[in-house]
Amino acid sequence: MAASEPKGQIKNQARLQPLSNPEQALTKTFKLLHSASDDWEKKIEGLTSLRVMAQNHMDILMPKLHDICLAIINEVKKLRSAVSCAAMATLGDMYVHLQRAMDCEVEGTARVLLHKASEANAFIRQGANFALGHMVQSCTPTRVMNALLVGGLR
Repeated sequence: MAASEPKGQIKNQARLQPLSNPEQALTKTFKLLHSASDDWEKKIEGLTSLRVMAQNHMDILMPKLHDICLAIINEVKKLRSAVSCAAMATLGDMYVHLQRAMDCEVEGTARVLLHKASEANAFIRQGANFALGHMVQSCTPTRVMNALLVGGLR
């Protein structure tokens, strides 16, 4: 583990087991993330499911990538730090496993991550920096640079 990675991020590097029915899991994940309930454990369950799909079922995510990223962005904005950090870890996994396919989502995701990177809570800042690092390493450099400049100016 690199010195800049938070201790809680060790599990983010672990290989998550493939799902037996990823299409059904994606439908359930959308329900968990879009529910009016603020049940943070269900939100984290949905985000973990997205991490599994990013690692093992990329083809299932691709047709709904924009909607998935919007749902994750909403969770990054949550005040509950556990949910926000889980959402940032999910974005990090998506950058790592989907790489250039995430180029079209870099601007929107970078904006919310840059905002979180400026928070007083060190745990939140570390999660944001971790995800931003994966974005920089995995996406097209010109898209990343533009997203960081635009997001930073806002």
